[in-house]
Amino acid sequence: MSWLAMSKAKYAIELLFLVLFVLSSMAFIDLQRENKQSQQHLDSAVKLQHVLSDLIVETLLADYAITQHFDNHAKLQMQTERLILRSSLSVSLQNQLNGLDELISEYMQLVTMLKTSGRLINEFQKNSALGTELQQSQSNRIVASTMAFMNEPDVDSAKNLRGLIDQYDNNLRLLESPEIQWNMLRKHFEFVIDNEMPAYHLLKEIQSHPAAGQLLSHVTFSYTEIKISEGKYSLYLMLSIVSIFCIFLTALIRLTFALKQQSSQVLQATKTKDQFLANMSHEIRTPMNGIIGLADLCLSTKLDSVQKHYIENLQFSAKSLLTIINDILDFSKFESKNLTLEQVDFVVQELFSNIKTILSKSAADKNIELVFDISSDFPSHLNGDPIRVGQVLLNLMSNAIKFTDKGHVVLKANLIKSAGDTQWVEFAVSDTGIGLTDTQQTRLFSRFTQAETSTTRKYGGTGLGLAICKLLTEMMEGHINVKSALGKGSTFSMRIPYRQAININLENENKDLILLHGMTLLIVEDNSLTLDITQTMAKNLGLKVVAVSHAAAAIKEVKQTTFDFALVDWKLPNVSGLVLIQSMKAKPNKPQHIFVFTAYDSKDLRTDLANHPDCLCLHKPITQQELALALLDRIRCGIDSGPDKLHNQEKSRPKLSDTRILLVEDNEINRIVATEMMSVMSVRVDIAEDGQQAVEQVQKNRYDMVLMDVQMPVMDGLEATRIIRQHFTIQELPIVALTANVMQKEIDHYHEIGMNAHLGKPYSRESLEEILLKFCKNITGT
Repeated sequence: MSWLAMSKAKYAIELLFLVLFVLSSMAFIDLQRENKQSQQHLDSAVKLQHVLSDLIVETLLADYAITQHFDNHAKLQMQTERLILRSSLSVSLQNQLNGLDELISEYMQLVTMLKTSGRLINEFQKNSALGTELQQSQSNRIVASTMAFMNEPDVDSAKNLRGLIDQYDNNLRLLESPEIQWNMLRKHFEFVIDNEMPAYHLLKEIQSHPAAGQLLSHVTFSYTEIKISEGKYSLYLMLSIVSIFCIFLTALIRLTFALKQQSSQVLQATKTKDQFLANMSHEIRTPMNGIIGLADLCLSTKLDSVQKHYIENLQFSAKSLLTIINDILDFSKFESKNLTLEQVDFVVQELFSNIKTILSKSAADKNIELVFDISSDFPSHLNGDPIRVGQVLLNLMSNAIKFTDKGHVVLKANLIKSAGDTQWVEFAVSDTGIGLTDTQQTRLFSRFTQAETSTTRKYGGTGLGLAICKLLTEMMEGHINVKSALGKGSTFSMRIPYRQAININLENENKDLILLHGMTLLIVEDNSLTLDITQTMAKNLGLKVVAVSHAAAAIKEVKQTTFDFALVDWKLPNVSGLVLIQSMKAKPNKPQHIFVFTAYDSKDLRTDLANHPDCLCLHKPITQQELALALLDRIRCGIDSGPDKLHNQEKSRPKLSDTRILLVEDNEINRIVATEMMSVMSVRVDIAEDGQQAVEQVQKNRYDMVLMDVQMPVMDGLEATRIIRQHFTIQELPIVALTANVMQKEIDHYHEIGMNAHLGKPYSRESLEEILLKFCKNITGT
C-alpha cells in the first residue's frame, strides 16, 4: 500500500468531516446568496402590493376627488408601472397587473371627462339665460336627474333622462329660444348618458380584478420560501460548526492516543498537545466571549417576548458549548497530568449558596423541589479545593435535575467517622428521576459514555462529566459511587477526607444562637420532605417548632399560639401563601415576623408582596445557617433589614466614575462587549488595539488599571506588560490579563511577568465587575 493510500486511510474521519464542512459551507454560502436575492424580490413585491393597494383606493375615490388627487393618482400609477417592470414576477402575474393598470387608465380618462361634463351641467341652471318658469323648472329637473343618474347609473334612469332632454329640446324649438348654449350642453348630457354606465362597469371590474389577490399569493409564497430557506440556512451553518468542531475533537483524541503509543517522545509530544489545547481554547473562547457577552448585553435592553426567547436560547446554547469545551479541556488536563488542586480554607455555606444560585432556576422551571439536607454537626469551614468540590456537586446536581421530570432533588451533607477515627465528608445527591439499570451503572463513569445512546439524544452531553467527577474525587483522595433502580431515581455519593480549616477561629461562631433558644416558629409547607428537613433544622437551633402542611391548619395554630416567627410557603394547595399571610395578620395572635418561603425568583413576588413590605423572602433550598442568620437578623434589626427584602430587592451597581481603564484588545466585538459591561459602572474606558499602542498610551495618560489581551498583532500583551513594568510597579498600575488562554501554566506565567490577575474569556459582567472593584479604589456609590 502506498504512503498516500495509508495517509488517506489513517485520516479518513478527518477527511470525512472536512468534506462535510466544505459541502455544508458551500451550501451555506449559496443559500445565503439566494436568500438575499429572494429577500430583495420579496421586498419589491411587498412594495408593489402596498403601492397597488393605494392606487386602487385612489381610483375608487376618483369620482369624489379634486385636482391634487389626480396628481397623486398619476404618481402612484407611474410607480406601479416601474415596480411591475423591476419585480421578479411570473409572466401571467405581470399580464394580470398590466391588464389592471390598463383598466385603471381607461377608467381615469373616462371619469375625468365625466367630471368635466358634470361640472358644466351643474353650472347650466346657474348660468342659463332662458327665462320662462317652465324652462327653469324643466332645466332644474334635468340637472337633478342627471346628478342622480351619475350617482346610481341604470338603464331606466338613462331612458327617463333622454326623455326629459328631448322634451326640453322640443319646448325650446316651439318657443324659438336661442339654441347655441343648449346644443353644447346637450352633447354633455348625452356623453354622461352614454358613458356613465361603462364607467360604472369599469369600476366594478377594477374592484373584482384578480391581480391584487394573485400578487398577495405571490408575496405569501415568497415569504414561505424564504422561511424554509432560512431553516436550511441554519442547518448548513450548524453542520459547518459541528464538522469543524469534530475535526478539532478527532484531532485531539488522535493526538492523545499518539502520545500514549510514542513513549520515546513523551515530553515533546506533551508540549505539542499543550500548545494545541491552548490555541484551540483561545480560538474558540475568543468568539464565544463575543457571543455570550453580546447576548448578555441584548438581554439588558428592551426586547419583545419573542426576541428575548431567542436571545435566551442563544445564550443557553453558547454556555452549553462552553461547558463541552471545558469538559474536554479538563479531561485533557487529566491526561497530561496538568491539573492541580488547591488546599485553602473555605466557607461551606458559600459553596451551597453558589450551587443554589446556579441551579434553583432550572429546578423551579421544571417544578422540581430542590432540597439541602445538611446535618447539624457538619463543619461550617473546610480545607481543600472549593472550586473542584463545587464542580463535582454542580455536575451531579445538574444531572439529577436534567434526568428528573417530577419530584425532588436532595443534596445531603454528613460528617462520617470510620475505623481508626478517620473522618470523611460525604455529599450525596438523590433524585426521583429515570434511574439506571445495573448494566448502565457499571459503565456510567467511563469516558465519553452515557447510560445509553438514547439518553444522549434526549438529554445531550459529552459523556465526560461523570468521568471528570470520578477523576477529581480520586485526586482529592476520595471515591464516588452510585445506587439506583430503573424508574425509581438515583443517589450519587462523593466521599472525601475531612480536613479541618486551619486559619478559621470557630470559638464565637455559634455564640448568638443562644438568642433563638425557646422561641417559637410556625412552618407552613406542603412538600413533606422540605417540611421535615426545615423542621429538623429549626429544632437544631433550639426553636420550638410547629409544622403544618396546609393553610387551614396554620390558621388554627395561629388562633391558639402567638408565634415569634412564621415561615410560609408561597405556593400552597388551594390557596396562595399571600392569602394565608393576610389571614394571619388579621388575627390578634399574629406572628411577630413572617418569612415567605419560595423556590422562585423574588422578582416574581414583587407585585404580590407590594402591600407586605415587612415580609422577607427565604429562597429554597435553605441551609440551617441561612435560617439562623435570617431569624437573628430579624431579632437584631427588626423589619428594616434581612437577607432578601422584596420591596427593595434591586441594588444599583457600584459606580467607578473617577476610574480610568485602558482596554487593550484587538478584537472589535470583544472591545464592544467589555466597554458596554463597564459602562454601567460609569468607568471611563480608553482603547488600544495592540501592545504597542498600550505602551504609548500608558506613557501619556494616567490609568487606574490596564485590561490586557495577550495574543495581538504588532506587539503581544506579554511584551507590552514587560515594558510597562519597567516604569510602573504592580501597586502603581494593576494589569489584568483579559484572555482566552486558561491553561494553568499560562496563568502562572502571566503572574511571573508582572500581571496582577487573570480573567478568562468568556467572562461574565459580574466577574469583570469583581476585578474592577478589587483593583480600583474610586467607588463613588452603591
